[in-house]
Amino acid sequence: MRKLLLALCALFFMVGGSASVAMAQADATPAADEPAAGAAGDTAFARGLDAPATYFAENGSPVATVTVSDVERGWQDFGEYYEPDPGVEYVAVTFQVESVSKSNLVVKAYDFSLLDGFGRNNSRSYVDAAEGSDVQLLDDDVAVASGETAEFTVVFELFEDTEIGYFMWQPDSGVIVLVDLSEV
Repeated sequence: MRKLLLALCALFFMVGGSASVAMAQADATPAADEPAAGAAGDTAFARGLDAPATYFAENGSPVATVTVSDVERGWQDFGEYYEPDPGVEYVAVTFQVESVSKSNLVVKAYDFSLLDGFGRNNSRSYVDAAEGSDVQLLDDDVAVASGETAEFTVVFELFEDTEIGYFMWQPDSGVIVLVDLSEV
């Protein structure tokens, strides 16, 4: 009898505890219309082209902003040996990163991905630009000095005619900066 009573109490605390955690998490999650904001009203979420999204440090201070300026579906400026597979197209995303913190920021190509309309997280494609092209693809880590802005282009492979969802930057473990490109 004692074991049964102990098991029921444990079950009660387990179910009650998870419900309160779920309620607290739901209360802390911002609505789609009201993304989490920093002290200056900056947000880690943006919609469309030319809208800045801010990368915040763990202490809440802004580190950098990312602003998508162009999305080119069916990107054709690839090198001779980088023809996409049948049924696949290249999507080139051009964006600016502005370092707003007091220290340099290192921008890494593998920190960017593109979520498609099916919810797949597409990492950057390892493609080279055509010889003589003026497109500078982000291949190596690049340091952006405090107060400076740099422009980058990253290419992704998506199935043809797949809707684009979100451009995602994850510069640090657990930190996600999103730009909604579904209307572009």
